[in-house]
Amino acid sequence: MANDFGSNLIYLDTFSAAIDIGNTMFGDTQAKFKLNSIEWVGSNQGETALIKDGDGNPIFKEAYGSGYKPIVYFFGQIVSGITIAIAGVTGGQILIRYF
Repeated sequence: MANDFGSNLIYLDTFSAAIDIGNTMFGDTQAKFKLNSIEWVGSNQGETALIKDGDGNPIFKEAYGSGYKPIVYFFGQIVSGITIAIAGVTGGQILIRYF
């Protein structure tokens, strides 16, 4: 499945290029998102995920252990921009829920 920037739910599973969600959806790297949650399920032990806001501050940083368990961060706050560098996520799927 390819990346899907749907309304209120963003699904990501292709990380072969840098991802700037604010720019992709609204033409603005600093677009405001009121985040509900970021959920990541890795595929293999040792994979990592690093997601940053538009200013380069980490908002999600994890390493995947084992088993098929999602790692979920809950927010309920506004962030300015959501970005992933080319090597920011090494595998798995990410679901971003926002209001």
